[in-house]
Amino acid sequence: NSRVIDVIRELQSYGAEVLVHDPVASPEEAWHEYRVKLVPWEQLPRAAAIVAAVAHRAFQARPSSDYLERLLPKAVVADVKSQFNAGEFILESGHRLDEVTVAYRSWGDEANAAQRAILICHALTGSADVESWWPGLIGTGGAFDPQRDYIVCSNILGGCYGTTGPVSLSPRSNRRYRADFPRISVRDMVHLQRRLMEHLGVQQLELVTGPSLGGMQALEWAKLYPDR
Repeated sequence: NSRVIDVIRELQSYGAEVLVHDPVASPEEAWHEYRVKLVPWEQLPRAAAIVAAVAHRAFQARPSSDYLERLLPKAVVADVKSQFNAGEFILESGHRLDEVTVAYRSWGDEANAAQRAILICHALTGSADVESWWPGLIGTGGAFDPQRDYIVCSNILGGCYGTTGPVSLSPRSNRRYRADFPRISVRDMVHLQRRLMEHLGVQQLELVTGPSLGGMQALEWAKLYPDR
C-alpha cells in the first residue's frame, strides 16, 4: 500500500537497501518482511524507529491466534507468555525511562527456577519466541528440557515484540517514542534481564546462551554478574 511505499522510500533515503518479500499469494496471509542493510551509523536510530513502527503495525494486523497455531508448532503456543512491569529504569547513558515493560516467555516448572534456570538471549531481530529462530532446542529430551529445566527468554530492551522500545508510548508525552527513544547498550539489556530474573525468583543461572547479539549478552552477564 502507499504507506509501505513511503516507508521504503524513507529508508532508502538513508542509504538502506530494503527487501520486501511476499511469501504467500493469499491477501489474508500476505506478510511482508523488511530487511535493512547499509544504514549509515548516524541515521541508525531513525531507521530503527521506522522499522520498529512497521513491525508493530504488521503485528497488530496479523490474523487471529488460530492462524498462528496453524503456522507454528504447538509447543510455541503451549508455554507461558507474560509481561513484567520493571518500573523506572536508568540506562548506562544516564537517561531515565519512567516505565519499562518486559515481555518474556518461560518453559518448565517454576519450582526449578532456583536450581536449574536457563536464560536464552535472542539476536538483534529476534524475539522471545525461541522456537521460531532456534527450533528443536526446547523440548523433552532436548538440549533444554522443560521437564528438568526452567527456561526463560525475554524480548530485549528496545525490541518491538512487547518490551519497551521505539513504538511504546512515552509516559511523559503519551506519544510513541519513535526516533526519540534513547540509545541503549548491551549492558542495559542485561541489567534489565537481571531485574526480570529477580522477579521470577531466579537467584543463580545455570546457563546463559544465545546467538549473535544474544552471545554478546551472555558475555556481558559473565562480566557483570559472575556470581549469578
